[in-house]
Amino acid sequence: RVVLVDEFQDTDPVQWAILSSIYAPDDQHRAGTLLVLVGDPKQAIYAFRGGDIHTYLAAARGAERRTLPVNWRSDGALLDTLNRLCAGWELGDQEIRYLPVRPSPQHEHRRLLDADGRPVPALDVRCAARGLEQTHPTKAGKSNVAADPARWACIDDVVRTIVEMLDSGWQIPCGDDEPGAVDVDGARTRPLRAGDIAVLVHANRWAAPIQRSLVRCGVPAVVTGGSSVAESPAANQWRILLDALARPSEPTRARAVALSWFGDRDATWVAASTMDGTDDQRLADLQSRLESWSALLRNQGVSALTSVLRSDVSLVASVLSLPGGERNLTDLEHLAELLHGATAGRPVGPESVRSLLDEMSTGAGDDDPEAIKRRIDTDAPAVRIMTLHAAKGLEFPVVCCPSLWNVTASHRDGRLYHDEHRGRLLDVSKDPKTIPVADAAAKAELTGQAQRLTYVGLTRAVHRLVLWWAAGSSAKSSPVAPLLFGDDGVSDVPDEHFGQLCARVDAIGAADAVSVAEVQPHGQRIPTRSTSDAPAHVQAAVADLSVAALTRPLER
Repeated sequence: RVVLVDEFQDTDPVQWAILSSIYAPDDQHRAGTLLVLVGDPKQAIYAFRGGDIHTYLAAARGAERRTLPVNWRSDGALLDTLNRLCAGWELGDQEIRYLPVRPSPQHEHRRLLDADGRPVPALDVRCAARGLEQTHPTKAGKSNVAADPARWACIDDVVRTIVEMLDSGWQIPCGDDEPGAVDVDGARTRPLRAGDIAVLVHANRWAAPIQRSLVRCGVPAVVTGGSSVAESPAANQWRILLDALARPSEPTRARAVALSWFGDRDATWVAASTMDGTDDQRLADLQSRLESWSALLRNQGVSALTSVLRSDVSLVASVLSLPGGERNLTDLEHLAELLHGATAGRPVGPESVRSLLDEMSTGAGDDDPEAIKRRIDTDAPAVRIMTLHAAKGLEFPVVCCPSLWNVTASHRDGRLYHDEHRGRLLDVSKDPKTIPVADAAAKAELTGQAQRLTYVGLTRAVHRLVLWWAAGSSAKSSPVAPLLFGDDGVSDVPDEHFGQLCARVDAIGAADAVSVAEVQPHGQRIPTRSTSDAPAHVQAAVADLSVAALTRPLER
């Protein structure tokens, strides 16, 4: 009997105790069982969910170890560059080190090509330092780049870089059956598309600005695997409506609906309805509509209400006319489906629906966490934006990592650490200096987490990886700093960083596969795409209209 446990690096002591008691062979029992534990400790990034890398390491010490030396994902040029940059890199423990890998035979010479058929650098390092706002510079030039200007400069540059890649005529290796495939020196390629690119960020606060800027520049982009739809603007609109349906006679709630996505009034109308001596009929008409919607929900359920909303206030057209309309409409309909399912399609009161929505938002309900994640809001090939945690296990032809310089070890909910004799402990003391051993161990745990999260970002690309470096105050302690700057360390003079990066590329002998560029300050012009990946809208021919007569009896 063979038992296979995948993603074992994310196990915990309780899981391993159960598995080992059932399946692990010993001298007397289960002699015919082979327990195979598959895991990559370099990708152990879920400590916040209870994952315990020390349990993995303890289990591995008592087992026969085998390592996969071939990478079946990435091109040879990218792997060779990462092998040089990450040589000897320790990721939180002496037993967790970067191991050099070789490409599969079919990927050894495969490359992303420019419009002239020449290989594109597998790694592009982009430096945000010179010309950016600096904090407290000295006469010697020592300082740091201010955090917000650095972040916004990187966000601008991500958009600029993606637009340039898509408009430069680059060709990506592909199969014979891919649309638009052509032969280039005996290899099949096709144009690079927006759907081939992923932007991986360490925190959700980076995602929305990048998406907005990409869309504004004509590049379709979606945020995936991120926030809950129950915390979206659409959820707030549902709350406004449900509160009014619970008490339609209350003028304040009725006026709130009038200004919401479910209303067809404007601010002038609402202002007029609050003035003394005005005709109350307009407000009464709105309250009457709310009464009928409330009765519909109570008698027929969420699905019936949603259907009537589409017709009574032209909901789809109204929402699509607003900025971010596709995103908002997707969320509205997603929430309608969730609420319909949560009520099993039965008649229900608005108060109960409001409670269900609040439970989804707080996580207090029984909802599937995956089911309430926001859906993709477009069918067009789009740049995917997601967190590093969500990207684990995935791969993308081109990966942009704009925020690895901002990944640092930081305490959040106490100080979690591993004790050799007592296992996993949480230090809840108010002053970490009172228990220096625990504080040091907790910092080491967080540093290891940050290093492994960085590793995940570096290893998602198939053909090309784009990394940003910014000379922020915390960047020197980020895991990517020693990889990019080597033993010389990061200079205290931001204007020297670009030269240091160029010297590092030359020192590891990777000049043919790595490009280094400087990032412009925030606010510089970003070009709009000259073409679009979205399918062109074709105006259908409209024939002359005529009147038809219905001659058969209507069916009940």
